[in-house]
Amino acid sequence: MFGGKVVIRTTDGMGLAEAMQKSIDESAANKRDLGAISLDAAGNIVWGKTSEVLLAAYHNGDTIGDTLEWQLEPGVGSI
Repeated sequence: MFGGKVVIRTTDGMGLAEAMQKSIDESAANKRDLGAISLDAAGNIVWGKTSEVLLAAYHNGDTIGDTLEWQLEPGVGSI
C-alpha cells in the first residue's frame, strides 16, 4: 500500500521527495514500522523510514557501502 501511495502522488504531479515525506508521515501517524527506497525516471533517489533501521546496499560509482554505516533518524532523505 505504501508504494502505491507514492506512485499515485508522483503521477498526480507531486515531487518524489514530497510524496515520500507525506507517505512516511502518514505511516508514522498510523504507527506503521517500515522503510522504503524510491527512484524516479530522472535518477533521483529518496528514502524514508519510520523504523530504527533501513537496510540497503549501494554503489555510487566510486564506493560500495550499506546503510548500516548511516546514522539516520526516522524521516526522509535523498541523494
